[in-house]
Amino acid sequence: MVDENGSRISIEQAGANDVQAQTVLIKRGGARDIRATEVTIIQGGTNEVHADRVWLRQGGAQQVTATEAVVRQGGVIQVNAQKLEMTQGGIVLAQTDDATCIGSSVGALLTGGNAVLDQSATRGVIARGDATIDQGGVGLVAARGVTINNSAVGFLIAGRVDGEIKPLFGTREAAIFGATFGVAVGIILWLKDKLLRK
Repeated sequence: MVDENGSRISIEQAGANDVQAQTVLIKRGGARDIRATEVTIIQGGTNEVHADRVWLRQGGAQQVTATEAVVRQGGVIQVNAQKLEMTQGGIVLAQTDDATCIGSSVGALLTGGNAVLDQSATRGVIARGDATIDQGGVGLVAARGVTINNSAVGFLIAGRVDGEIKPLFGTREAAIFGATFGVAVGIILWLKDKLLRK
């Protein structure tokens, strides 16, 4: 059912194409593209959302652009938001000013400010501010300051580090990894050159 009331659109157990309104509510339904001030999606999905505030619970979106994005048990391919809060969700790429992730998984997290990962995992975090990782796992962290508690980190680049560090690579392992990686890239480039000349 699609209910339109002035600048409020409610979509329940139905689908819609492009939607534009002040407030959009989707329950167990979907829409292709949404432009609004406030969007709430519960057990639904959308292709693209542009809004000041997006609240996504047990739903999914391909792309979210917002001032504030809140994801609860949902998934998003790409988020671009000033503020991101995620609990038990998943995001492939997040670009944000500040991010807080609890019990979540993020492919890559790029922040202009701070990043907080609590019982969360990510392949990489690059933050201009500080990164706090508590009971999580991170492949790469690059931040002004990093606070780590009971977490695993593959590569760490930071001006300041606090907490107990359990590095996956020590000095010797990093040197071996770098040499092996260099040889592998050299072989690939050599093979590429040989194959392209023929």
